[in-house]
Amino acid sequence: RDLLKSQGLDIVLKDVDGRHRVDTRYPWGEALPSSTLLADRIVMATRAPYVSDLFSSPEDGRLRIAITVPVIRDGAVTALLSARLDPGALAHALFGDDVRRPYFASIADRTGRILARSSETDRFAGRLLTGFAQSLDDRGTWQGVNPDGLPVHGAY
Repeated sequence: RDLLKSQGLDIVLKDVDGRHRVDTRYPWGEALPSSTLLADRIVMATRAPYVSDLFSSPEDGRLRIAITVPVIRDGAVTALLSARLDPGALAHALFGDDVRRPYFASIADRTGRILARSSETDRFAGRLLTGFAQSLDDRGTWQGVNPDGLPVHGAY
């Protein structure tokens, strides 16, 4: 639990009825809650991983992202495993040190809010991604100017 917390990560394992079986946010021995989220219903229906939009944690108000995957046994979804992480942890996992200035990369959620950025995630997480309003189709590109005044080229 301490290792996960130091990495900005929480793990939740729920049964299909929403009962938390493991939840690293709670001390050992404490009663665990039950919850069924929209993401849970989507994962059970699609049997595919689901990445949430950026949200503010009800426990501490910090920005978080949740990744939920189905646990499948004998062809049936038997549980849901979720990892809730800080945007900075996502940025480190996705980009590491591979994107260097003057270049940068951003990942946005379905609402156009920046989830992770190759540099300064803490400063940019939650801001609307430049050019998001121009992305009207399933895929495409756009050009614009970012909050630092630099020209950017985006792909979605």
